Amino acid sequence: MAPRDGPPPAVENAMRTFLTLVVLMAGVGATLKYRESQKQVAAVAVQPASPAAAPGKHWPKQALDRAAEVKSQLRKERAEGETEP
Repeated sequence: MAPRDGPPPAVENAMRTFLTLVVLMAGVGATLKYRESQKQVAAVAVQPASPAAAPGKHWPKQALDRAAEVKSQLRKERAEGETEP
């Protein structure tokens, strides 16, 4: 095929322009959608946790109390096991 002389046909220029605009619009749309989703994620992250989900301010004491409770329960079970034949 021989090389063409002169400018490309008008149809090729129109198609090239159309595809360029489509790609640019898709990029802008994707960017806007991404920003909107980031705003929604930030809004969800800012909401405070419910008091029931958060541990109490005295959680170390509660943990020690629970450990002591388990120890005393274990001692009782062992004592009962030793007295029975």
